[in-house]
Amino acid sequence: MRTLVQAGLAESIPGTKGGFTITKPLTEITLYDVYQAVEGRGSMYQGKGLLPSVFESGDPCVLETVMGEIEHKWASLMKEETLQGVMNRIGELYDLKKIDDWVNHQLKGQWQ
Repeated sequence: MRTLVQAGLAESIPGTKGGFTITKPLTEITLYDVYQAVEGRGSMYQGKGLLPSVFESGDPCVLETVMGEIEHKWASLMKEETLQGVMNRIGELYDLKKIDDWVNHQLKGQWQ
């Protein structure tokens, strides 16, 4: 949660009844926002430049280029999906009332 707070996606509410809250509407937070907050902004693929070193070439590494293109496409797809979209999908598949009941039951056990 700390990384989400640092990214400005959540805020901490102090006190005995405190917790965390989301700082923006779900329609404004993308999966990519959450991914970057949790995993950081570095590239997923960390190439070692093996091909150019084996072939003694000054050309860019083909694997790094391909993986960069794939990562760019993946990031674009994640930027299109909001948390509201995910919640809508969950609502289509699952009974959210049942989930709420389960969470409330778990919380009651913690506070007794």
